[in-house]
Amino acid sequence: LVYKPNDDLRFIGRLSYTGSALIRNTASYAKPLKIGGQTLVDLGISWDTRFGKQPVTLSAWCYNLLNKDYWYAAGGNNIGLGAPRTFAVSAQFNF
Repeated sequence: LVYKPNDDLRFIGRLSYTGSALIRNTASYAKPLKIGGQTLVDLGISWDTRFGKQPVTLSAWCYNLLNKDYWYAAGGNNIGLGAPRTFAVSAQFNF
C-alpha cells in the first residue's frame, strides 16, 4: 500500500503473510514439527529530493513493526528464528 501526498513523498505499508510449514526430522521415528504461519507489518517512508544538483531518494523503514517472534522454514530440515523489529535507512543517488 503506497500513499503519495505529493510527487516527492511516499508512505509505504506492507502486510506479508507466510503460511504454516511442516519440518521433517531426519530421524525416521520423529514426528514432523509444525511451525505456525505469521503475519508481519512493515512501514516505510521515501522522499525524492536533490543533493546539490544530484537527484537522490532518501528512505527509512521499520521491518516487523510489531516485533513479532516467529520461526521460519529455512530450507531442507531446518528452521530459523525470524528477525526482530529492524530499522533501515538508505540513500539512492540517480545518475
